[in-house]
Amino acid sequence: MITARAMAGIFPPAAMGLTRWGLVALFLAIILFPHVRQHAAGIRSEWLSLAILGGLGMGLCGAPIYLAGTLTTATNIGLIYAVCPLIILMLSAYVFSASIKLGQLAGLTAGLVGVLIIIIKGNVSVITGLQFNGGDLLVVMGTLAFAVYSVGLKQVKTTLPPLLRLGVMAFFGAIWHLPFVAYEVFLQHDIVTLTPQIFGVAFILVFVASLGAYVSFGVVVSELGATRAGTILFLSPVYNAVLAVTLLGEVLAQYHFVGLALILPGLWLANR
Repeated sequence: MITARAMAGIFPPAAMGLTRWGLVALFLAIILFPHVRQHAAGIRSEWLSLAILGGLGMGLCGAPIYLAGTLTTATNIGLIYAVCPLIILMLSAYVFSASIKLGQLAGLTAGLVGVLIIIIKGNVSVITGLQFNGGDLLVVMGTLAFAVYSVGLKQVKTTLPPLLRLGVMAFFGAIWHLPFVAYEVFLQHDIVTLTPQIFGVAFILVFVASLGAYVSFGVVVSELGATRAGTILFLSPVYNAVLAVTLLGEVLAQYHFVGLALILPGLWLANR
């Protein structure tokens, strides 16, 4: 999120998404080439589910969200995304009949309140003054997509190793970005200028925000299930605050600590 904000006006949203997932797919294809040949039959049999998951988790959660950042406020994006763990909970409960304990629901609620306090900076009047636009609809779409992706990681059976599965999904995620890139290039005439800064951002997006984050999240989903894994998303504003202080020189406010005091117990309740 911080990288995307820093690159506003420098790295077009769709080009950033295509670069991110295209390079992930290429990197994994190179290092996993023997496994690609070994599991070719599995890839062919699972290609449709992998295309759907890649479109949800990498496509609709990529360029559309970056684009939304140019159309709506960071507060709106945070408020909408904060509901994602609750959507995962509902999908798990009503679509896949997963059992939900009262403690989990209480923990999710506490975490959600903590996230909202941080996002609105402890000022309730922020909510009453919000205005919604097309960018918010893009965020709603991305939030729903990531929730379905999270549940699908656990529910859709696979015979592929986790890294190979991620690589194929990344390939389809890159494909999903092509129409957005075409729009940027041919209609907006927005073309990336290659600079050392762009290469540095690409490295961060590929190895930290994609390989690091998605592999870790996939492992947590496989071990704990989508509902408990989804609660990790409540930590996002906390990490953002720490990174903003460390990298951007911002100062922590009282509402950060109030939100954290609700998020951490909420995570404990949801995962105990």
